[in-house]
Amino acid sequence: MAKNFDSMGSDDVFIFISAIRQPFEMDPNETILKAAILNAIRRKSFFIYLRPTKEYLKRLDYFVDIESEFENFKATLFSGLSEEENDAYASHLVLIQAEHVPLFVLPDFKWDIFYSDRIEAPQKALVGALVAAGTDPSSGGADIRIPLSVPSTKRVLFEVVKAIWQVNSGRRGHRKIPNKVIARLVESAEQATKQKIKGAP
Repeated sequence: MAKNFDSMGSDDVFIFISAIRQPFEMDPNETILKAAILNAIRRKSFFIYLRPTKEYLKRLDYFVDIESEFENFKATLFSGLSEEENDAYASHLVLIQAEHVPLFVLPDFKWDIFYSDRIEAPQKALVGALVAAGTDPSSGGADIRIPLSVPSTKRVLFEVVKAIWQVNSGRRGHRKIPNKVIARLVESAEQATKQKIKGAP
C-alpha cells in the first residue's frame, strides 16, 4: 500500500471505505503508511475516508468513536507541519460520515479506490476489496485484497462518489473537499455508469 501512496501525485485521490474496519494507517503504532500519506499530501494528493455515522454504527452495536479516531490520526500526521502548511493541507485529508452507502452492508470488508488521470481506464479508477481472512475480523489476521472487475469498479465508484458528494455539498471550510476534486469524481462516475448523481452539477 505504501508503494501506491508513493506513486500518487497532484490531484490524485485515495478513498477508503469500511463500516467497522480500521484503516491500517490509523493504528497508533504504524509509521510507514503515515509517512507515505503525508508525502503524498505534500504533493497535493487527496485522502478521503468514507465511514458510517454514529447512528448507523449503533445499529451495528459498534461503539468506536470514528470521528475521534480520525482526528487523532490527522493530528499525528500533521504534527510536524507549520501552521501555514496545516491550513494549506487540511482539505487534503477528510473524513466523510454517511448513512446510505451500499458497501456498508458488508461491515467486515474494507474497500479502497485510487483515482488518477494517469490510470488507463475510462473511469480513471482502480477499486479493490480487502477481505478479512479467518472467521474473526477483529483478530488482526491477514487481509486478502481482491481487485474488482471493470463493471464492479464502475458501480462502486458511482455509489461512493454519490455519498461523498451528498455530505460534502453541505460543508464549509477545511472539512470540505475542494469543488474541483468533487467535480472530477462526479464526472468520472457519471460517464462510467451513464447515470446522473441527483443534484450534482
